[in-house]
Amino acid sequence: MELAWGKNKHWLLPLVNGKPDKTKAIALYTPVDGTLQLTPTKGDKQEALIEGGETEAVKYKKNKHQVVFEVRQGNEDGTPRKKPIEDNDGVIEGEYQYLCQPENAKVEGIRVDRCIVSCEDSLNMSDGGRWKYTIDALKPSEGNTVKWEVITDPTADAAKTE
Repeated sequence: MELAWGKNKHWLLPLVNGKPDKTKAIALYTPVDGTLQLTPTKGDKQEALIEGGETEAVKYKKNKHQVVFEVRQGNEDGTPRKKPIEDNDGVIEGEYQYLCQPENAKVEGIRVDRCIVSCEDSLNMSDGGRWKYTIDALKPSEGNTVKWEVITDPTADAAKTE
């Protein structure tokens, strides 16, 4: 069995008129070990109760999803790293598509067709500076909010179409 683990690659693609623009794909830095997580929040539970407190029916609302990861600040080859996407005190403008490709590119990764992104700066003396990115998934035009599929490098796709 091959699993979706290891050193991933991931990208943000700005949405232009509701479609991802591969020519403006943003390759994100490799996350700090163990920080990349897709976290679902179970949809609210609705219960139809009858006299005596018994449950006659149950229905759940849709789950919510959030992707969180941290990347280190610092220098690469003597040059300070720049944020892959600029923020204004944590606020990042616009909507994006998020793609995450596992180390083994033949194994399914995740695609979030529509999301917003925010950033938090942090610093500690044992690890240095970090940027924590939070990706909140939004309702897509169709299908599930998180789609599991084999992910290809969108920058390679964009280069083929130029």
